Formats: sequence, structure tokens, C-alpha cells
Amino acid sequence: TQKKYQTDFALAILLDPHQSWQDASQVPQAYVALANRESEWVDEIGLTVNRAIAKSRVTKAALNLLRRNLILK
Repeated sequence: TQKKYQTDFALAILLDPHQSWQDASQVPQAYVALANRESEWVDEIGLTVNRAIAKSRVTKAALNLLRRNLILK
């Protein structure tokens, strides 16, 4: 995708579709990944059972990962 669109970064979010939102003992995990031509970074995020809060948390984590790496550049 980076080569196809000639971008500096690629950002991805992965949620495990097999984890249950109903079982509090098995709270779903999300993964946020960022890559450039030289490196990759992955953050694991523990989610809450509330989907609205989880969506907001994952979005903020993805943007924060991008922000942190832009500052380092």
C-alpha cells in the first residue's frame, strides 16, 4: 500500500473478531501498527467492554502512535 500510494507511513488497526465483547474476563485486544520504509511499530491495546469507549480508545491510540513517530522524525 505504501508503494502503491507513495506514502511515508502506513497505519493499521486490527481487532480480534473471535474475542467476545460479552465476557468481561476475556476483554478484546486491539493492535495498532505503523510502518514506514525503515521500521515498524506495534502497540497492543486492552479494550473495555463498552464498544463506544473502545472505538474512541483505539482511534486515539492509532493517532498517538503516528504523532509520536512524526515528532521523532
